[in-house]
Amino acid sequence: IGQPMTEIVVHLRRRQGLPPDQVAAAVATRIGDFTRDHVVILPARNFGGRIIERRRRGLPGGGLVLTYTDITETKRREREIAEKSELLRATLENMDQGIMVIDAERKVRMWNSRMVEQHDLPKDFMKVGMPAADVIHQLARQGEYGDRDPEQAGRDRVDSLRRDSSLVFQRRH
Repeated sequence: IGQPMTEIVVHLRRRQGLPPDQVAAAVATRIGDFTRDHVVILPARNFGGRIIERRRRGLPGGGLVLTYTDITETKRREREIAEKSELLRATLENMDQGIMVIDAERKVRMWNSRMVEQHDLPKDFMKVGMPAADVIHQLARQGEYGDRDPEQAGRDRVDSLRRDSSLVFQRRH
């Protein structure tokens, strides 16, 4: 407490192995940075393998608040979720069946390319969060539900999905 910030920054830069002739410029740059609010993820190598998030907020009158949060576990969980998501995506993409996942609000959450291919949907048609009704109406317009009026066929199929989410639809082509 009470140590000038420039002394702290000089100490840190030397500890990080910065050549002596570069310390003054690095300190000036760093002190200048203190005038802006900022969030940065600090390298784990500087903190014994821990990942630290530093937030800097300026105070009225020129002071600042620095907070340091250990986010190592959060980053580990993010990596784990990303790995599982990639594994799920690879599994879905390697299935023979076309799959579309619809949430409780009847929004499309996930699909595989086989589903798009089987139904001859436009390449960029599917979007995460789009209403499943949009997919059903597109299929109806493409003749998926027979020779009936596509709008009525689409409405009927959407209504049946609303009444019973356990329905299984089978193509006969």
